[in-house]
Amino acid sequence: MSKKLIEFSAELEITDFCKNGEGKAVAFGKVFNDSKNRFPDGSEIITSLVHNTETYEADGYIKTQNSVYKIRHPNK
Repeated sequence: MSKKLIEFSAELEITDFCKNGEGKAVAFGKVFNDSKNRFPDGSEIITSLVHNTETYEADGYIKTQNSVYKIRHPNK
């Protein structure tokens, strides 16, 4: 079974991940390589609600309603 190729909107260096008791979450971080040209590199953002709250670390990306952020690790 082949994996679907994921098209990333940008890279996100996560500084915090906040989840409430209902399982809803947002990510805080610095954005880089924004393909939609919304943010300059290094801009600090808060995402909209994260869709893959339970699996984002294993997935290697954060999916929101309109974006997919590849998780970027500092110094890489």
